[in-house]
Amino acid sequence: MTNPVPLDDDGNLLLLFAERDDVSDVFGNLSFGAAELEFVEETRGLPSMTTREALRRPDGSYVVYGYQARHNVKDMTWRIFRARTYDGVAYDDVEAVYESERGHWYGSTEIVHNGGDGGFLCLKWGPGHIQGGHAMWAFGSRDGAEWRPLLDRPVYHDHDAFSATWDPDGEQYVVFQATYQKHAAKPFQDNAGPDIRRVLSFRTSRDGVNWDPPGDITRLGQHVPTDRLMTPDENDPPELEFYRLTAFPHADRYLGMMLNYAPTPLTRGHGPHLGGEWWLGSDFRTWRRSFRDVFAPGPAPDIIMHPPITLRGRHLWVIHGKVYGVPENRLFYAASHASSAFTTRPFAAPQKRLFLNGEFPPSGRGFRGQSYVMVEALDENGQAIEGYEKEKCLLRELSARQTLLWGTPPETVSTAPLAGREIRLRIHFRDARICSVGTE
Repeated sequence: MTNPVPLDDDGNLLLLFAERDDVSDVFGNLSFGAAELEFVEETRGLPSMTTREALRRPDGSYVVYGYQARHNVKDMTWRIFRARTYDGVAYDDVEAVYESERGHWYGSTEIVHNGGDGGFLCLKWGPGHIQGGHAMWAFGSRDGAEWRPLLDRPVYHDHDAFSATWDPDGEQYVVFQATYQKHAAKPFQDNAGPDIRRVLSFRTSRDGVNWDPPGDITRLGQHVPTDRLMTPDENDPPELEFYRLTAFPHADRYLGMMLNYAPTPLTRGHGPHLGGEWWLGSDFRTWRRSFRDVFAPGPAPDIIMHPPITLRGRHLWVIHGKVYGVPENRLFYAASHASSAFTTRPFAAPQKRLFLNGEFPPSGRGFRGQSYVMVEALDENGQAIEGYEKEKCLLRELSARQTLLWGTPPETVSTAPLAGREIRLRIHFRDARICSVGTE
């Protein structure tokens, strides 16, 4: 029986090649890489706000939600905005859908769409009801237009750097939040103290009000259970701390960008941030850090703060009023300079045409003209299916949606005649990056 195959938001097959577990039967010197964000364009029509949610609509557009708030002002209001975009750059239908009562509010805010019932949750950081505590206040909406407080008190107490996502498998909200951990080996003191470091915790909730774990985390000594913490390891610099993770489900895994922090001996105040790093997870609890040397934000001034806006062949993020992105499903790739090959996981051959998303590097370590990709379809015994041998699918050009066809030139045969049959693809290539295989 074929294992479940990852699908994109349109129900199309999407096989990503980001990690060793994504491939088998490797030949050659295969490596895996990750992309940095690229600057795209200034936003147009979007108010000054921090974008926190991007929701695709049936007509192909996106509605984005964000907030306006200043940090730690004793007499202020804060607002939730939403707007629509058809290209990720230009925005219209802008409206303020919520304005808080005046009060002492802090800046950090998160907005999450509930993929189960279609509602929305907003978490707002503000003053707590316990000495030394900072609190999380919850607001809800059924449709994103009408909002209301869910409680007249905080839902829990914790620190300011946080993000949230909807977990479709567990049908629950997940909050990733920086919290404090005792750490006697901290090399440089900062505003958290000489023996406290910032690490990442997670909480879950089905309703946005009742959270697991329920305990408050404060400067007074309570801390998250260790099995709910994500901490630096022996491969990290000794001063590294985790500050904020923005994560979201994508295909069969979770993707995240972590904002790393490090205090400095030059000051005992809040130290500078160290960098931004792509994380990959089988779920929201278990993360792998295969790309520590890639500065994921690229030219962006901060990490991403919302799920991608995927339009016109690009994944896009709004960061400080500007748009940054990468070509669709080219966040990660399998690569080799010399000849290599690997086999995909098994899947049911689709009626739709398959395409390969990849690229031949425009410049690099070798001479041009040596690149190629050949693809064969294998049966359940790992043998090439007649008519689908690698010599009958030779690609000397690549694009984000390179259709896979077989034949003795011209190539005209798709996998439609194999529809429903369990197959694997074996991809042979040289001097190329192979990002994904999907249906169109």
